[in-house]
Amino acid sequence: MVNATIYIEGGSSGPDSKEMQVRCREGFRKLLEKCGFQGRMPRLSACGGRDAVFSDFSTAHANRSTRHYVAMWLDSEDPVKDIEKAWDHLGNVKVQQSLEEATRDCTSPYSKGKQSYALLGMLAPAELARCLPSFVRVRRILDEKLQAPSPP
Repeated sequence: MVNATIYIEGGSSGPDSKEMQVRCREGFRKLLEKCGFQGRMPRLSACGGRDAVFSDFSTAHANRSTRHYVAMWLDSEDPVKDIEKAWDHLGNVKVQQSLEEATRDCTSPYSKGKQSYALLGMLAPAELARCLPSFVRVRRILDEKLQAPSPP
């Protein structure tokens, strides 16, 4: 079985950073478990903002062994035109601003952090796959890379 680490955009920095990192990893762990990755779960590293996740991922990628898979999971911010060319897409910051704007008058407006990580763990993978081609891509890649351990 290949060891794997996914560097995640999320978890913040500052006084609540430890709690936010725990909540971020927990939300992603729950989602990946619902996707069927129990027993072959990657290590999840909540890195904070985009620059931090890219830096941590780049270092890990440069130093990885052939038996260690590293990946980076971050917000696309806008729809990705070609999900097989995600690297070409990295850029804008409009989605989070749109969510915050659309919910600003709600009793519980959206904010990235505690609320978003709790929601992440409640998401239904089938619904995400129906609506998000990029989620289908993530599952396909993880399924290829996170092989189940061979029976003894």
